[in-house]
Amino acid sequence: MSEIKIQLRKNKKTGGNATITVEDELTLDNLQEFRDKVMEVAETVQAMNFYLLNLNAIDIAAIQFLVAFHKHYAAEGKLIDFHYELTDDAKSLLAKSGFNLTN
Repeated sequence: MSEIKIQLRKNKKTGGNATITVEDELTLDNLQEFRDKVMEVAETVQAMNFYLLNLNAIDIAAIQFLVAFHKHYAAEGKLIDFHYELTDDAKSLLAKSGFNLTN
């Protein structure tokens, strides 16, 4: 079962930041819940750190959302950072989809 955690830190000067942690899976099965939480948080902070930990499953729908989310909010000047702990299969899928794995 996937677990989604969100930690917010408010700061009047910087606009605050959020840490979003997803463990186990990020697939179409839990993407709507993840999307809803992330979109709500994105409107209230200037920086977001995503931690994708011990992901046993990630699918193209989740990857497409992460790429689109990053492009949209980075264009608005928000700082979006991704950190991964992925299986080799998940790394391969991300690399083939064009998702930047330099983090």
